[in-house]
Amino acid sequence: MTRYYLTDEQFIESWLKIGSPQKFASEHRMDVRSVYNRRRSIENRLKIELPTLDDNRLSPLKKL
Repeated sequence: MTRYYLTDEQFIESWLKIGSPQKFASEHRMDVRSVYNRRRSIENRLKIELPTLDDNRLSPLKKL
């Protein structure tokens, strides 16, 4: 079984502060794909939503 160095509670607390998969991965020295997988796992198990706060895909400048 895989052991995480962040507990679910620590992951959630940190996610709510950072809110960006790329920034989260950089800060915690994780692979971005691992961050997405862990986030989805926590959301499914705990029936919560961990929103992305820094979503550049929705930037109006990108649409131009």
